[in-house]
Amino acid sequence: MKEKEPFSYWKYSYQKWMILIVGILQVICLILNIQEYQRVEEAAIFSGSKWSEYAAQQILQCLIHGILAVEFLGIFGIGILVRSWKSAHLWEGILTLLIAVVWGVTGLWFSLTSSTLSAVIWIVFLVLAFGYSIFSFWRSRQPD
Repeated sequence: MKEKEPFSYWKYSYQKWMILIVGILQVICLILNIQEYQRVEEAAIFSGSKWSEYAAQQILQCLIHGILAVEFLGIFGIGILVRSWKSAHLWEGILTLLIAVVWGVTGLWFSLTSSTLSAVIWIVFLVLAFGYSIFSFWRSRQPD
């Protein structure tokens, strides 16, 4: 009788470390964006309208880096902790649903829909996050 292989979320062993590295790099990018925003704010080099445009752009970049950091580090955690595909898909759906809700609320809070490009990026990310969470929940309900 053939022995069943233990469950692994990762097809190749190096994948989990790549996901962790990318998550950490996103955190570093987020920190650098916040520092740049603070330096530019202290220097006061922009006029009123240019400052609000710059601030909106930096807020969007910070949100994107933050959301990606949470997603990559969350996937790393899921990959380490789960013991079946069913639970992996369930936790992926929960993580992505939380990210979609946070993305939606912060986008409205910071008025990211004020410029056309920001609105398009915000809507695309929102639709993708909700779509993937629905897909993950559906996959978690499928038999193994």
